[in-house]
Amino acid sequence: MQSKPVAEQLPDLFAPRPIAKGFVAYCLRHPTMSFGALLLILMLVLAVFAPWLGTIDPTELAPIKRTREPSAEHWFGTDAVGRDIYSRVLYGARVSLLVGFSVAVVASLAGLIIGLLSGGSNTITKTMVFSIKLFQSGDRRVILQIQKKVVI
Repeated sequence: MQSKPVAEQLPDLFAPRPIAKGFVAYCLRHPTMSFGALLLILMLVLAVFAPWLGTIDPTELAPIKRTREPSAEHWFGTDAVGRDIYSRVLYGARVSLLVGFSVAVVASLAGLIIGLLSGGSNTITKTMVFSIKLFQSGDRRVILQIQKKVVI
């Protein structure tokens, strides 16, 4: 017995578009990721080339030039002790990037170790989940009791 279609086939309203391939097409499909990657690359370039971007020593004190407005000499102005804010921003990007990448690496390694341990033993998994929930609950009495037992 042949079955009949319930409804007749509707015509396509728009012609099918071919799926674009390549780097530009990927960036156009994911604009927020592309924008974030662009900002990260810009920060990296500014941090690496900070000494050659017309900066002065970011730690140099100049009490005579304190709290100056932006000018040709000091693009972002100066702070309360006369340090150039533009130089401090560029050199501060180095510290920010170092801290950010270090935290990402440490968190990835911690996640890897926890994942490997929990994949290997069910008991370790239960203990880790219980202790994480306990510390996230914020019940100070229970945490202090555990610390007393561990220390003693």
